[in-house]
Amino acid sequence: MSRVLYLSSKYIPDAKGNIHVDLVDTFLQHGHEVTVITPVERKYHQPTSVEQQGAFTLIRARSLNFLGAVSLLEKGVATLLFGYWYRHIIRKYLRGHDNFDLVTCATLPITYAPVMDYFHRRYHSFVYLLHKDFFPQNAVDLGILKKGSPIYRVFRSIEKGLYRRSDSIGVISPKNVEFLLENNPFIRKEQAEVCPNGTEPVPWETIAAMKQQREQIRAKYEIPLDRAVFVNGGTISRAQNIEFILEVVRRAKECPRAYFLFVGRGQAFARLQQAAAGSAVDNVKILSYLPKADYDTLLAACDAGMVFLDGRFTVANIPSKTLSHMNMAQPIVSATDTYTDYRELLEKNEIGLWSSADDVSAFLANVNKLAGSPELCARFGENARRCLEKEFTAEVTYRTSIRHI
Repeated sequence: MSRVLYLSSKYIPDAKGNIHVDLVDTFLQHGHEVTVITPVERKYHQPTSVEQQGAFTLIRARSLNFLGAVSLLEKGVATLLFGYWYRHIIRKYLRGHDNFDLVTCATLPITYAPVMDYFHRRYHSFVYLLHKDFFPQNAVDLGILKKGSPIYRVFRSIEKGLYRRSDSIGVISPKNVEFLLENNPFIRKEQAEVCPNGTEPVPWETIAAMKQQREQIRAKYEIPLDRAVFVNGGTISRAQNIEFILEVVRRAKECPRAYFLFVGRGQAFARLQQAAAGSAVDNVKILSYLPKADYDTLLAACDAGMVFLDGRFTVANIPSKTLSHMNMAQPIVSATDTYTDYRELLEKNEIGLWSSADDVSAFLANVNKLAGSPELCARFGENARRCLEKEFTAEVTYRTSIRHI
């Protein structure tokens, strides 16, 4: 079987349900030998470590800080050095064992070029770019970078170099392929393909057992039993359209049969807590970040998912949290930009309701529609689970990438 190197900026061992972990597990289940390299930020005070278990090797490489409350300078330097740092780690810890058939680079970051060059030059390895985040364009959309500025031109040049060094580029939706080819005419049509986010479906028996704890879990978190719970989990930031979410919280009383639950963290999370505290509504709860096992149990006690995206995006996004709701057979109510094909995903497969990211009233109307119809929720939820099993499993992601070698 093939030897595979998987490079990621955020790989959490044993985190079942994580798209990177489930994909690596699928490679291993098919008999491949897999090495994963992922950073461990210096703020955790841990040295570089190498763990090996059978055909799986995990290298956690000590790095600069780049996530969370980090200075822009350190984050920028860490991002620019990623490719060189990974190349150094490979030379130091994999010397004599670095002949890989497939090298998979999962963005972000977009600075893998030194590693790509290393494997192309030494072994003619097939380099597969698992591309999930179009930086710097998404930063331009959100007003973080100005198009044409010196820093934009630097990262745009790096981005082009990334594409030129990739033997194949897997993106998460047809719109991403369209964007990639239109804005980078040097990319060959056959070089770009859809390689969706995928996860390992949770067995139905496990889901049923989790749902049996519904009453106890709701009591634990003081969530009422007589309302349909709409949950949004994960980081909350500008990308999730924080101003829109704040308005939803302020107007939550317009959905008396619904209960809005937000679980997570992020730069805008404090603003969300303040909005909930000052809105005088009884159907909103804000919970800080929970360990994944606890969050999954809580998720099973909810009725539907909420997905938000900033309306300014000109690059398609398919948030990975969608998979969690599909796994639990839950419908989704969303408010996104009009460019992304997320709307098509929901409506074509009849798994949820969509509204524009500038129309809070339409979003609340959709919430009311689902909250008032358990039958519609159940039908959408069943469709969501079937769609996951057919199109969004780690097996689908694996077969898309492995076919090249």
